[in-house]
Amino acid sequence: MSLPLSSPWRAFWRVKVRLLRGIVTAAGGLLTLAILVQIASRYLFRTSILGIEEVILYLAVWFYFLGAALGAEQREHISASLVDVLAIGETPKRWVHWVASLLAVIICAWMTWWALGLVEWSWQMNMRSTELRVPVWLIQASIPAGLGLMTFYLLVECVDNLRRLVCDKEAA
Repeated sequence: MSLPLSSPWRAFWRVKVRLLRGIVTAAGGLLTLAILVQIASRYLFRTSILGIEEVILYLAVWFYFLGAALGAEQREHISASLVDVLAIGETPKRWVHWVASLLAVIICAWMTWWALGLVEWSWQMNMRSTELRVPVWLIQASIPAGLGLMTFYLLVECVDNLRRLVCDKEAA
């Protein structure tokens, strides 16, 4: 984050990111533990724990989507930009970065909207998982949660890219 924010907003941002990191770390740890328990029960004790595969899947989905949001916050999301490699001027690079970040925000926002519709549909249909009978919307809620956070972080990056583009034009 490089937007100029007041001290309370910076504190809020830090707390939010720490909470997100904590949730991702806990989900990753629980996921690892659940996989270890399943392997031990299957190969050491020759038994299977009912529903553990579902638990592993649900933890993994939350882990991946919130981890992707954390990657967007750190600006470590996947990018296939050849612009940085090409020998073009700084201003065209800044334009391309801004347009790419704007497109990412638009696409991510659209996917968040679509995912909210999916969660609403699962809620209305009262869909349940096969073994544990967990409401499916609880698992699917990870999709708009992660994508919503990604949209927010990508929007911050887009505004930051626009600020760099405008400020650097004025300095030139």
